[in-house]
Amino acid sequence: MSSSWISASVDATRELGAKLGAVMAPGDFVGLVGPLGAGKTEFCRGIAQSLGVGDDEISSPTFAIIHQHHSGRIPLNHADLYRVVDNEDLASTGYFDLLATDAAWVVEWPGQVRTSIPEDALLVTITNSGDGVRKMSAECSGPTSQGLLRRWNESTKALRLFPRNL
Repeated sequence: MSSSWISASVDATRELGAKLGAVMAPGDFVGLVGPLGAGKTEFCRGIAQSLGVGDDEISSPTFAIIHQHHSGRIPLNHADLYRVVDNEDLASTGYFDLLATDAAWVVEWPGQVRTSIPEDALLVTITNSGDGVRKMSAECSGPTSQGLLRRWNESTKALRLFPRNL
């Protein structure tokens, strides 16, 4: 199961993230894939905002690797694996222990270490085609992420900014 959207602005990228965050549940895992500057952190800000985490609390955790947020309706772990080299490097951050908790996850650069991605995950690929226009495509890999993608699709139906299934 997969879906696609187009975002024409930073605000639209955040709004699409907010629609996803609004339907996330404890234990959901969202991996954000895309080049530097694609909009992964802005998308995460939208997710966090809808979860009740303050917008000013979300920054790319490139050097800290993982930021934990407990102020929203469900706990959110936000990770950036850009600088992670291998599985041992990732394990030293406590990532795998935290993965076993009931927090929702948003992980930027999950492909840096393939073992960072659980078997049941929603992967969102964001590409910047210029002039602030971004294409987002989502794929799921199990029953939990399929349910998340279905709920997200339902929540975005009324948004004219995001043509679906392009």
